[in-house]
Amino acid sequence: MRMFRLPNSPKPLAEVADRLHLKPLIRAMTSPHDIFVLELAEESVRLIHAFVNFPPVRLQIPDLPGNAEQATQRPSFHVRAPRGRLQNLEGEKVLLHKYARKVEQAIHNVFAGLNTPLVVAAEEPLASMYRSLNSYPRLADEMIEGNPDQKTDAELEDTAIPILDRLYSREVKAVIALYDQLKPRRATTDVSYAAHAATAGAVEQLLVDLDAVVPGLVGDVDGSVIYSASDNAETYSVVDEVARRALSTGARVLGARREELPDRAPLTATLRYDFGLIQS
Repeated sequence: MRMFRLPNSPKPLAEVADRLHLKPLIRAMTSPHDIFVLELAEESVRLIHAFVNFPPVRLQIPDLPGNAEQATQRPSFHVRAPRGRLQNLEGEKVLLHKYARKVEQAIHNVFAGLNTPLVVAAEEPLASMYRSLNSYPRLADEMIEGNPDQKTDAELEDTAIPILDRLYSREVKAVIALYDQLKPRRATTDVSYAAHAATAGAVEQLLVDLDAVVPGLVGDVDGSVIYSASDNAETYSVVDEVARRALSTGARVLGARREELPDRAPLTATLRYDFGLIQS
């Protein structure tokens, strides 16, 4: 027997059918449950990998400077430079920008091939400087404010994890906004239509109500749906089967609460192309 620890707690549910019930695991399968935290201050810099329900891990990165002094080889930003050199605030900004660039260059390869969000914990002007140099597309707009140098890895993780929920919520809202743009030809909340589209590989993005159970059967060839008055061993959740077929054809599947979905429907689908009318 193999056991897996989930980052979230699905509601207790017993299902009897000829296939696995997938929907309670969709949130764990398709949403991020970890986030990188870059703590950036003049006195220190850390890259932390934070997890839901797991302790954080501080990454050891070659060539990552320990602080601004080490990166710029200057004992202090706040000492007046000799005549002819950059002075005071102007010089400080140049040196801080050099520090931020060295940090970005050092951690750049860590993110290669990843899709994990990154949040910056820094004060101005370092926060804006790093953003202007960042090349990682998953950098979050939201940041952790205040002096991060005084916070432990665990405290930074506790602050970063709620950002994941807000990022996920914004992604759900973006799918709903796209649904509003594409309906009725390339978006639907009709379960039968979505089943046909998912079987044909036409679903691009799918939102499903994690708690909805619509008993029935979905045809293997064309995705036609036969609904059942009750849930029994011969049927399964139609919404769950639509999600399974959408996932198997590369669709982005997200879980949501019913009150978040248009018309409180059990699912919302956007399509890759105009799927046309279903022949009954």
